[in-house]
Formats: sequence, structure tokens, C-alpha cells
Amino acid sequence: MPFQFIYEDGKGHVLNEHEHYSYEFKKIIVDECLENPQIPTTVIAAKYGLKVPRTAQRWAEAFRKHGDEGLMRKQHGGRKPVLNESHKAYLTALFDDNPAATIDEAVDGLTKDFVGLEIKRSAV
Repeated sequence: MPFQFIYEDGKGHVLNEHEHYSYEFKKIIVDECLENPQIPTTVIAAKYGLKVPRTAQRWAEAFRKHGDEGLMRKQHGGRKPVLNESHKAYLTALFDDNPAATIDEAVDGLTKDFVGLEIKRSAV
């Protein structure tokens, strides 16, 4: 099961491990922007410690166009991972049992134990 680390940035903002703001944080700012149209978005952004005020404006625009979906983190395309959870479990066990194991040993072990798997060192 995939997971991510969530942390606070020291200013009370919730971010994930890639320093993306959480949906909840974005929603707070957007709600305040929409409830107080007389207050410039730049002032609201500064209040919440956003480094780039335009970010709050983009969030508000996205919310107006797409609702809550506009504030959700979008999945980007890209190559699918070669290694699945069982491969990762194998590697974890290998390096837990033998911390001095090399990448080459890991690749060799994976290709022997998982029939049909073809990987390069960079995948490990």
C-alpha cells in the first residue's frame, strides 16, 4: 500500500514529503479569499505564509472552475514503476539481512527469484 509522509513546516502549514500543500490548507485559503473579496489575495497569502502570492490566486481560480477537484493534487503521467510491493519487500529483507549487499547482488537476486523480471541497476 503506498503511503506518504505528512509534516508541518514550522508555520502551521501541512505539507507532504514533496513540499506540496495539503488540500485542507488550500481550502482554508480559498475559503477566506472567497468570503472576503474586498481583501487582496496577496494579503491573505501573506497571512498564511505563502512565499508566492500568485499561488493563492491560482488555487482560487482552480476552485472556481473545478470545485474541490481543482485543489486536489493531480496525478501526472510518467513511467510506471518496474518494481512492485513484493519486489520492494524482497529488497528490504535482503538489505536487512545483509547490509553489505551490493546493488549487483540485489539485481541478480531479483532476476533469479522473480521469473520474467528484467531490470537494470538504476531500477534498484
